[in-house]
Amino acid sequence: MSRRLRKVDHPVVAQILNAYPEFADSWTSFRESDRFAPEEPYNDLGQLAAYLVAAMQAANTLGFDRLFGEVERLLGVATPAMRDLLIVGLLEDLQNLSTNRNVGLDLWEPWLSGYSRQAWDMLKALWAGEITPEAFNEFVKVGRSNAT
Repeated sequence: MSRRLRKVDHPVVAQILNAYPEFADSWTSFRESDRFAPEEPYNDLGQLAAYLVAAMQAANTLGFDRLFGEVERLLGVATPAMRDLLIVGLLEDLQNLSTNRNVGLDLWEPWLSGYSRQAWDMLKALWAGEITPEAFNEFVKVGRSNAT
């Protein structure tokens, strides 16, 4: 990487970005733009999601194993606020951007396991109308589905 990550304001975002240095240059450019707000970690992960979708479109999955391994690790120890950030801020953005850019959701599944796979499936179920928003929010809050 030609640039090192500058100080990251949110600890979860910092851990995610440290696990995936391939995003460093793009994230630094975003951080230096007028779209960056240090109190908006969802925007940081939204930028990461956009980068990941573009990488997937280019068949450049280098580092995905490290990144999604860290997401899985963080979900395993997450507070409800951390889970919301990771699930809504990253995984849901990945799904939305993938759908909008004709990237098959199934292409992400090799990197999902355990908690991240369950969250991914819950998001898909939510958008398919198979579960209620309340059931999804409860899942994010407690970290598991009552249906499993």
